[in-house]
This record gives sequence, C-alpha cells and structure tokens, in this order.
Amino acid sequence: MNCTKTHLNKNNWAKWMVFIFMFILSACQDLAMEEGASERAKCQEGFEFKTLERRCVNMVIENAPPVANLKEVAISEDSDPVVVELLFSDQNDDVPLGCDILSFSEEIDGDERVPVTCFCDEATNKCYARIKPDRNYYSHAEFSYVIFDQDGRSNEQFVYVNVTPIDDPPTVNLDNFSPEASDAVRVARGIGGDNLMSEDTTKVFSFFASDPDGDLITQCEVVDTSENIEVLGECLCDPSLNAYYSTCNVTVKAKQNFNGSGEYFNYRVLSKN
Repeated sequence: MNCTKTHLNKNNWAKWMVFIFMFILSACQDLAMEEGASERAKCQEGFEFKTLERRCVNMVIENAPPVANLKEVAISEDSDPVVVELLFSDQNDDVPLGCDILSFSEEIDGDERVPVTCFCDEATNKCYARIKPDRNYYSHAEFSYVIFDQDGRSNEQFVYVNVTPIDDPPTVNLDNFSPEASDAVRVARGIGGDNLMSEDTTKVFSFFASDPDGDLITQCEVVDTSENIEVLGECLCDPSLNAYYSTCNVTVKAKQNFNGSGEYFNYRVLSKN
C-alpha cells in the first residue's frame, strides 16, 4: 500500500509541474502581447512592428538596396596598398553581403601586380577597397564600386583618387659612351671602346641624369674607386640642356704604366628640391 501511495504522489507532482509551466508560459505570452501591442501602437502610419526585431519598419522602403556614397580619397605616391572604407548607407539597416569594383584607372592598379580589390568584413559590417598607385605615379585617378545586400545592389559610385607626390631621388640614365655605375673600367694599351681607356691617358666619362619629380640635378660625386684608378677634379653636372635633364662628366686616369681590367669607379647624383 505504501508503494502505491508513493506512485500516486509522484504522478500528482508531475501534473502540478506541467500546470505551473503552462500557467507561466501563458502569462509570459500575455505580457509579450501587451508589450507588443504597446510598441506597435507607437509605430507611425505606414510602419509595421516586427516582433522578433522589436522595431517599427517602414514597409515602403523595406526592400530598398544600399546607397554607395564615398566620393574622394587621398593616397601617397609609391605607397604600399592602402585600405579605404567604402562608405554606404541603408535605410533599413541591412548588413552588406559583398562589394564589387566595376572600374579603375590603370595608374592605381599597382603596375598590374595589385589591382584594385574590395571586401566586406562580417565583424564590422563594413566594406573596404585596397588601392596601390603605380610606381612614381602622382596625380588624379578614379575607381567605381557597388555594395549589395539582401535587397539588391547599390548605385555605381565613382571615387576620385588624389595621389599626392613624394620627393623621389634622381635617376641616372647612362648614354652609350659611359660605364655602368659600379661596372668595371678596362684600361688597355692603345685606343679602346666605350668602357676602355688608353694606358697613361685620361678619359672623360659622361652620363645623363634626371629626376622623377622634375627637381634640378645640381651635382654628382664619385664615392669610390678601384686601386689603379683616380678621378681628376670634381664630378660636374650641366643642367643647361633643360630644367629637368642634366649631363654629368667624370674625368678618370689610370696610374702610370698600368694596364689591365677590373678597375671601376662608383658615383651618384644629387638634385635640388
């Protein structure tokens, strides 16, 4: 008899637990409906209350796609790939699902090694573009992009890119009668060729120098020579050809009675900002 009584008590306890659970659930539902009704009443005309999101939604613009609106960015000449945020707005606050670069100037494709690309970050719900200017390029360029979400694709937005210049070092453009920098100057008996000079004589080696930014080439200097080579006087540059292009001369002499190969001189040019 005691076992039967215990069994009945357990059954009654389970029934009471189900009853209490259903009562609490019903009360929560009633409370949620009352709160929903209260919040729904605050929605303006033409808006609908979304219970799961707990917000009023304008049904007229619910399916509107995003609007891309980045207009201008500035990057530096010869910079590493620059990441810029692709700005956009969305009237119904949808998260971006992706982006596309539709066009871009050839001057900002990193000499075709790093073309303009874009990506969207799920953690921040933002989209970005990677841009790299071509080497030594500075001026203006542009690219266009779109953002898309669950409601469709945005407008095509064109972005003006201002590539600001930096001060580049000058470059040496050797003519046909000059040794390469750090190259060997061969000293031979008799008259030689381009990189040859006669024993116990002097020779003037010439080269052209220019600057990517148009800075004036003001001087040159020999920074090192081999054991059997000496430089007479200074390394001189003449900018009279035009403002951005100079011809420079180095007078070289081998030691007396020396002849052989493997001799060299190293030089550099300097420009005035």
